[in-house]
Amino acid sequence: ETSNIIENAKYSGESAGNFFELTAKIAKIRRDQPNISELQDVFVVIKLQDLRTIHIRSDKALFDKISNDCEFFGNVKITEQDNIITSDNLDLYMSKNLITAYNNVKYNGMKGFLIADKVDIDILKNEANIFMFDKKNKVQVKYKN
Repeated sequence: ETSNIIENAKYSGESAGNFFELTAKIAKIRRDQPNISELQDVFVVIKLQDLRTIHIRSDKALFDKISNDCEFFGNVKITEQDNIITSDNLDLYMSKNLITAYNNVKYNGMKGFLIADKVDIDILKNEANIFMFDKKNKVQVKYKN
């Protein structure tokens, strides 16, 4: 049972010197899970120590107010400079400085385009690992000249 509904909710925090601000049109907080917020129409700005900025949008999300971790779903879009990743799901682990996009992942950037099942991005190192769930399938990549 929902105990609180908050309109135009805002959460912010810091992890390993990286600052984030999360906003949502609606946040629902249940009595049985007071540290989890169910969010609708979500937007996140992450400002990194190296001055890069990451934006994340989604229809819905679950935000853990203790760990600052967040699970996004529904029309997920992450942008960083000229790089855009869309997916069905995305997990932001501020506690681990990790972003995991999965299910129907599409990347479009200055260097090319790719389709994969899962992408893990280390926020601090700015490195990504790209996977397919079924090892028989291959990540599809098209480089731009």
